[in-house]
Amino acid sequence: MEKLKELFKTKTKLMLIATGVVLLLILAIVLWLLGVFDKKADPSYILMQLKKTSTLKASEMDLEGKTTYTDEGGIKFLTKGGFIMEYHCIVEATIDLKEAEVSSNSISKTVTVTIPKAKVGNVYFDKSKTKFYDEKIAIFDFDDKDDLNRAYEQAEKEVKKLAKEKGILESAQENSGDLIKELVTPLVPKNYEIKVKMK
Repeated sequence: MEKLKELFKTKTKLMLIATGVVLLLILAIVLWLLGVFDKKADPSYILMQLKKTSTLKASEMDLEGKTTYTDEGGIKFLTKGGFIMEYHCIVEATIDLKEAEVSSNSISKTVTVTIPKAKVGNVYFDKSKTKFYDEKIAIFDFDDKDDLNRAYEQAEKEVKKLAKEKGILESAQENSGDLIKELVTPLVPKNYEIKVKMK
């Protein structure tokens, strides 16, 4: 009889252990289906990585043009020089990622990156292609380098305006979504969707 009681106790313990293991397995499966064990996106980490990038070049445009430069003030032929400068340059449209915002939703598995609108950024002149015409000589105009720098500054203002008119900002806005997704994709779990919004 004693052996029967011990056998019954052992069987009962084994049944309880087996039931506990089955219940734990069922609980683990339910939690897995609910996504409790899934990796979650970390918006602060994503934002930190975007801010490290700082500025995103979203579009660029090759432009050629001419600008007429004339010294301000001065006396013609003595101190007032001038010229026509023909130039070739590349204009960039950029997005300041320091102003980006990132949020995530672990239920819908989305990461939303909100970025500012693009701005016309740097202008790079190919000085090897710059040509000068109709140079007006001034006998006492000794600041040729200053004249050239002021001519490039003048051309840069004209180029930025022209680039806007030709749609560089619209092109940058169109490209920015794909560029942001390329930057963010390695930073989020594979089962997350990345959305990009403009401020």
